[in-house]
Amino acid sequence: MLQYTMKRLFISLLTLFFIATATFFLMNLVPGGPFTDEKELPDQIQDSLNEKYGLDKPVHIRFIKYIANLLKGDMGVSVRNGRNISDILWNGFKTSCIIGAIAILIALASGLFWGCISAINKDKPADKIIVFFISIVVSLPNFLTGMLILYVFCIKLEILNVWQANTINYFLPALCLSIYPSAYITKLTRSGLIDVLNKDYMRTIKAKGAGKLYAVMVHGLKNAIIPVISYLGPLSANVLTGSIVVESIFSTGGMGTLFVSSINTRDYPLIMGTTLFFAFLIIMMNFICDIICKFIDPRIKLT
Repeated sequence: MLQYTMKRLFISLLTLFFIATATFFLMNLVPGGPFTDEKELPDQIQDSLNEKYGLDKPVHIRFIKYIANLLKGDMGVSVRNGRNISDILWNGFKTSCIIGAIAILIALASGLFWGCISAINKDKPADKIIVFFISIVVSLPNFLTGMLILYVFCIKLEILNVWQANTINYFLPALCLSIYPSAYITKLTRSGLIDVLNKDYMRTIKAKGAGKLYAVMVHGLKNAIIPVISYLGPLSANVLTGSIVVESIFSTGGMGTLFVSSINTRDYPLIMGTTLFFAFLIIMMNFICDIICKFIDPRIKLT
């Protein structure tokens, strides 16, 4: 177990380094810079700003310096407002984290529930209805789902007001973010349980007099849930960092907004910060899920 964990950790750190390298050099290959769109600035002032933020040095020198500072925990400052990148990311992440955590809980609870119901009632009317609605849900884009939620809860029913000044309604964007992963988890749970229910050991458990629901929840779900746990890695990272479309619809702000803003303004330190933050979350979530899967099923090996 320790050897497996160390190998996965090494691969994770190596992947993060490659992402940082690719992002830094590709970002600097794009013509222009953070101050080239400031047409009112004289060339002398632009040169002074480039010198202040180290943009006048060769790319490889800047990269070595950036990695050295990053290893010390220094992500630099924004070239647009001079704020510390760590503070900017933390402020954006707090909002996205709350919304993402609620979305994951909704998706996991509903997905496992409907997946179990569908598998237990395979080829019955309940199963067909669930599969039908899943097929519809997975085909709906986020922006359409978000507008439907706004129309139902804010306009038609008038029970929530997402546009209230200085107030963020976390439930609606979380509900919007949870719909697709909920349907996907339902599909994973259903297919996993159907496969498990046909195993010999499940037939033996039923033959000993165990009820179908007991056999599924206690013995079947343990093995069927491994694909769901594997999916929780990228799901957690994607949802926790927020959705650009959902954040725009519900005006919540967060990591998605920061990412778009950093690209539009050519804010190099912020582009690197948001990219590495996204990459770190995805890699670490996958790493944690791999360790959990290894703990549940020791037969899993690193490929």
